[in-house]
Amino acid sequence: MSTQSKFSSPCITSSDKYFMIYDTAGNTFAVFNAFSKVYSEELEYPVTYSCFSENSNMALVTRDISHKSLVHVYNKNFKRTFTVPSGKYAFGVSMSDAYDKLAIAYYDIGDGSGQTEIVIRNISDTQVASKIIIDGEFMLKCGFLSDNRFAVITDSSIRIYDAQFEELHAYDFSDASVSGYEISSHGAAVSYTQQSKNVAIVFDKSGELLYNEIINDNIRDIGVCEDRVFLRTDSALIRVNARTLDQQRLGAGQGEMLIYSSDTVLICGDSKAEYLVFEE
Repeated sequence: MSTQSKFSSPCITSSDKYFMIYDTAGNTFAVFNAFSKVYSEELEYPVTYSCFSENSNMALVTRDISHKSLVHVYNKNFKRTFTVPSGKYAFGVSMSDAYDKLAIAYYDIGDGSGQTEIVIRNISDTQVASKIIIDGEFMLKCGFLSDNRFAVITDSSIRIYDAQFEELHAYDFSDASVSGYEISSHGAAVSYTQQSKNVAIVFDKSGELLYNEIINDNIRDIGVCEDRVFLRTDSALIRVNARTLDQQRLGAGQGEMLIYSSDTVLICGDSKAEYLVFEE
């Protein structure tokens, strides 16, 4: 499929079936499958965040003249099913059909040090099911793991929650510099530098600690697929078997790391994409 769309500042969100391109400098977004554009819409204000669920329902964050944020939820037929307005700024959204949940992350002043508030709603009836409040931290990403777990990564910690959104695990890395992070159905991962040490922490899809090690290389990005941890460094892509700690290394350039499977990774740079395959 080849098509042209005019976006000044495009961003992209993808699922197994669709990908959405939205323009943070304009008011339009478009959804594509592997063959053609299947939906597009012009809104009053730009889209700032978006997500797909497992069944390709989607949610996106925008605003209007009366609200600092609006979250529109669409079903798989691209029909808008409901909208969540708020007087707070939303800066993240995640959705799971399997758990009938929509998570919206807001940031506010709180007690003066800043406050992340994650509001979890039932998709079926739009009612608030739970709230997570994290004071003094700015959220980088939140999302649902496969085994009925929820993860939150901030600039100071990584936290795992159970099905009732009660905290199960928390690792603090205050005063560190976060270099990479990812949340997917396979787990949650974060890398950071603290006191000249490069650290990688990974939880599996059930929310259990899978990997927590100091790495000699400068980590630029991190991800997980099954029991394999992927680390993109300045000049290489490292795959670690989290069970045995065995490592494999392939030369790689710089760019976005997209994990296709437990042995295949794409590195998408400004001028080229590298397709890297590890041998078992």
